[in-house]
Amino acid sequence: MFYRKITQKALRQISLIDPSVDTAEVKISVVQSSLISRLIYDIFGGDILKTRFENEWHFYNRINGERIDFSIPESELTTAAYSFDDTPSSLDETHNYYVEEDYSNLFFKFIRLFEDMVGLKRSRFRIAS
Repeated sequence: MFYRKITQKALRQISLIDPSVDTAEVKISVVQSSLISRLIYDIFGGDILKTRFENEWHFYNRINGERIDFSIPESELTTAAYSFDDTPSSLDETHNYYVEEDYSNLFFKFIRLFEDMVGLKRSRFRIAS
């Protein structure tokens, strides 16, 4: 089951990108949208989509026919500045914009927060040493 408000709240509390990682070649917004779209896909399923914003790819999801984009504040999504092409994308394509360590950190932080917010027992996921 997809919990939109809890997912959004958990993502707001997480630092998505390790500040020590060099993202000079790619805009931070592209890195964030690719990380978030993969996370949502891996946990909740659906589709990964993309569109062009300011000459860069922007990634987001579709779950049960609803467009889901947690990398842009909801208040901004209603403005005319954002129009979505809903071009199909893939995990492989999103992976071009981030390092796997950033994704692993995001995944485990999100799972811990989400479990706490929903009231679930802690997952048995453990980060390998």
